[in-house]
Amino acid sequence: MQSEGKDELKIVLVLFISTLMLGWAFGYFVFALIAFLIIYIVWTIQQFFIAEDWISKNDNSPPPIVFGLWRKALDEIYYLRCEGQEEQFKLRSTVSFLQDSFASIADAVVMVDWHGNIQWCNYSAEYLLGLDPVKSLGIPLTSQIAIPEFIRYFNTGDYRSPLEAASADSKDTHLQFQMTYLGISGRLIFVRDFSHTHRLQEIRKDFVGNVSHELRTPLTVIMGYLESMVDSDVFVNNPLWQQAVSRMAQQASRMEELIGDLLKLTRIETMAELSESTSVDINALLGRIAEQSRIIAGDDCSIDVDSDKNLMLLGDSEQLRSAFENLVFNAVKYSKGHNKGNIQLKWFSDSRYAYFSVTDSGIGIDAKHIPRITERFYRADESRSTNTGGTGLGLSIVKHVLINHQAELVVDSVIGEGSCFTCVFSLQRTQQKT
Repeated sequence: MQSEGKDELKIVLVLFISTLMLGWAFGYFVFALIAFLIIYIVWTIQQFFIAEDWISKNDNSPPPIVFGLWRKALDEIYYLRCEGQEEQFKLRSTVSFLQDSFASIADAVVMVDWHGNIQWCNYSAEYLLGLDPVKSLGIPLTSQIAIPEFIRYFNTGDYRSPLEAASADSKDTHLQFQMTYLGISGRLIFVRDFSHTHRLQEIRKDFVGNVSHELRTPLTVIMGYLESMVDSDVFVNNPLWQQAVSRMAQQASRMEELIGDLLKLTRIETMAELSESTSVDINALLGRIAEQSRIIAGDDCSIDVDSDKNLMLLGDSEQLRSAFENLVFNAVKYSKGHNKGNIQLKWFSDSRYAYFSVTDSGIGIDAKHIPRITERFYRADESRSTNTGGTGLGLSIVKHVLINHQAELVVDSVIGEGSCFTCVFSLQRTQQKT
């Protein structure tokens, strides 16, 4: 382009100088100058209109015959246009392939643009979500799916985990939403009927809850008799029976603790979302938990609290107490006698989130176990069950409490150096003490 520009400039200069010399030779110097400028301007305008007419057509026709810089410019535009059309064809082919593929699956698939307007949906979206593959196009998706949980999920922009929610049309139908970003300007939503799996989960929860409840009464009776037997003169004077009864009482107490945790977990799980939230003074709560923990730890652990005294949390105080106690008591269990047993409790916030963290200097957790430690009864090391006791349900309770508070648990740990468990809450769940 630059070389052709120089060539055209040379040609214009030669013609300009030649015209001036002819005009000077015949005595019409000024007339020749004006005539040259008029002719050059008219020619340039003509080239412009020819180029503008071709550009406005925006078709696949080759560029018109023009000269100089105009020819080079139109050739470049023609090349870029062909290249762009080829890319558009590839993109349309890819989108068509995806649409054809998604159209045949049982799950509902919806494509929306950056503004949340429906661009395309398959026929499964019609009976799962009530969307019309033709009439729903261009309409905001959140106005078509009247599920409050989905609207919040859609607007957050955080789609790392799927959403499970009851259908707006039938409470017996449960849907699972999984969203992902599509390119730089859209989003792709997959929706499946989760009803069967949800019913199985409910059956499991009911079974565990009912069995645990039914076991509590006979176990209470057994515990009462065992406690009486431990103090009875008949067994006190017989060391062999005294040891046997003491072990039975110990195991019965452990079973009672397990049943209590199962009932607590079942109760928390059935609370899919908090119906009411109260303002919880986390600073005061941590003070009570720290005091209890120091009694359990004795001289084996030091427990320090660094808390924002004015930062309150909206939630269920009983659930939060249960979750925070589990984290702190676990830290005490696994830090006793290890690296001087130092535990730090922190409650603070930044510009994005509020945090409750428990940092210990305990034995640590291998990285491969971290993704599973919130599962029921999962233990990173089976030997811990014997050494530290516990039901294996503590972190599962923590997980479900945080789910009910739209929060998450982040775990960092190094074997032999300790662990840090951090509960991350939205700032919308906090308020300043007045």
